[in-house]
Amino acid sequence: MKPKAQIKTQLKQEDGAKVEAIVRDYGFRSNYEFVKTILQVFIKAHDSQEDEILTENFREIFVQEVDTKLNRR
Repeated sequence: MKPKAQIKTQLKQEDGAKVEAIVRDYGFRSNYEFVKTILQVFIKAHDSQEDEILTENFREIFVQEVDTKLNRR
C-alpha cells in the first residue's frame, strides 16, 4: 500500500487571513478540510473523462492570476 501524499506550504499572512475567513464563512471545520476539498475538486477536474468542458473551465479558474508554471493544454 502506497503512503498517502503530504503537501505542505506557506502563505503570505494576508492570504492566510483570507483562508481563515473562507473556512469560517463557508462552514469548513478547519483549514485542512478546506484545502483538501480544493485539491479534490482540482483532481476531479483534471480527469478529462469526467467532463472535458468542466476540466478546461477549472484549469482556467485555477491558473488565473496565480503564480504558477502550470502547463496549459
